[in-house]
Amino acid sequence: MKKILPIILLMIAAVAGARETGDIPAGRYIVISKADYTLTLYEADGTPIFSTVCSVGRNMGDKERVGDCRTPEGTFEIGSIEDASQWRHNIRDGRGAVRGVYGPFFMRLRVPGNNTIGIHGTLFNETMGSRASLGCIRLQDEEVLKLRSMIHIGTKVTVLPEGVSNPDALPVVVPQLASPHHPTNPRVAVEE
Repeated sequence: MKKILPIILLMIAAVAGARETGDIPAGRYIVISKADYTLTLYEADGTPIFSTVCSVGRNMGDKERVGDCRTPEGTFEIGSIEDASQWRHNIRDGRGAVRGVYGPFFMRLRVPGNNTIGIHGTLFNETMGSRASLGCIRLQDEEVLKLRSMIHIGTKVTVLPEGVSNPDALPVVVPQLASPHHPTNPRVAVEE
């Protein structure tokens, strides 16, 4: 019995972990490049499976305090995935609190000393591929829905330091409304 108990406990832990993540394989992780304005999801073995254009904090550098409009750099994990579809936020455009500013989901990151940073949708698709947020990582709503279906609470998220590109990012299909300055936009001239 003493030899069987540890095996049974391991089996219970494995089943409990499987229930928590559903059909999503363990070990997936996200890399965000502020230099490339990309978010890439990887399998545990390092194979990229999803990339999309994103928007990051207005100001360059690592987050130092709440309100500095910087996206934190380092490795974090998703602490919660919250339904943000009914959330309101005053974007200071004269309309007051507007519903849908955060899109369908807010994937809150566990950032030491700051519980306000997350990956979320936006009403402002034209900001994709730019520095436009208060520090969060913005995606188009349809991209948030795709990402949500492929991750779980506990997924690791690494935000690369300023100026560091992600050479493993998959080619990103830039939406028509994406920033004309984003390097993956087909309207941007590329030197050959």
